[in-house]
Amino acid sequence: MRVTVSAGALPWCLALALAAPGAAEPVTPRDTATDALERAAFIALPAVYNVTGDLRIAAIVTDGRRIRVDRTVPIRGTAFGVAPDRVVTALHLVRPPTALVLADLAALGVHGLPTDPSTTRVIAKPVTRVTLTRAQAAGSAFTCAGEVPTTITATVGRPAANPEDDLVLLTITAPNAPTLTLNDDQHAQTSVAAIGFGDQSSAIPAIRTGKIIGPARIDANDAFATVEIDVLRGDSGAPVIDERGQARGVVLRRETDETKPVMAQAKSVRRLLTADGVTNLESAETTGFRTAMAAFWDRDYALAERRLTAVTQTYTDAALARCEARQAHALAAARYEISGPSRTRAAILALGAMATLAAALLGIVRVRRHPLD
Repeated sequence: MRVTVSAGALPWCLALALAAPGAAEPVTPRDTATDALERAAFIALPAVYNVTGDLRIAAIVTDGRRIRVDRTVPIRGTAFGVAPDRVVTALHLVRPPTALVLADLAALGVHGLPTDPSTTRVIAKPVTRVTLTRAQAAGSAFTCAGEVPTTITATVGRPAANPEDDLVLLTITAPNAPTLTLNDDQHAQTSVAAIGFGDQSSAIPAIRTGKIIGPARIDANDAFATVEIDVLRGDSGAPVIDERGQARGVVLRRETDETKPVMAQAKSVRRLLTADGVTNLESAETTGFRTAMAAFWDRDYALAERRLTAVTQTYTDAALARCEARQAHALAAARYEISGPSRTRAAILALGAMATLAAALLGIVRVRRHPLD
């Protein structure tokens, strides 16, 4: 396809280094973030999922000839919450184009495959369900002990009316699950980050940062934008967020010889939700987590713990909030022990001061007895 870009279009010293120009090296989400974009990605994290599943390929038909395959191609990508019970991802994860299926089968060692996707038809069992695993942060092993990544079965729902939009909704049974706000602005040079599972072997995604280049057109479809982010396979379906944690789009394609990485614009997701009879909004869980982490990053750990605990009480599946609540509790206790009143501590400091004074007096006496030449 032809793509054209429109012309107008707890170490606290840890920081996210943004490359300028161009994309930055990926980082893992941590509560020690100091950069605004990395912090926004951390707040968005509870709404992000790793998508896995299987596509069963029965046969390939080409030139009137049927080739029996009987192989399973793994599904792997990213998704994020956009409305109550609704998650969005890339359509090609569950309905991959023929060229992608042929490449995957070749990678699995299937021989005798046709080389021209345009004359080939794939016979496969439709994917109706996938597994979602909630994203985790690279947290402390102590404070996050016992937190197992939550898995959810999602039903493949309504795809976009135009298949070229490459978007599909997944339905989950969790009306209070975290969601992100959509932002339709595609202003060039906006700093953004993709939160996806490309090249990640665990439930911890990578944050890949860069900028929006501007709106883009694929053939007659102008519902896309290009970004300067080094996305990988597995990042498809990932949210592209701004510094406020709002989703500007959905990752669809990696960089090619013809174009920078491509994302679906947020307005396409909004149209998809409208067609399904639901409305995009930021969930109360996401808002609560945002205000709690603001207190955490202000180092008001007692307030952060209270707010995080409130999130876990209203949404029982808030594993990351539980982990951060324990982290805030530990930090609040540590600060009290360092700065709080203590008779023993005062006595030790007094003894130390007396010892220092005695050493100084002894030094003065020795100098007087042994003057310099």
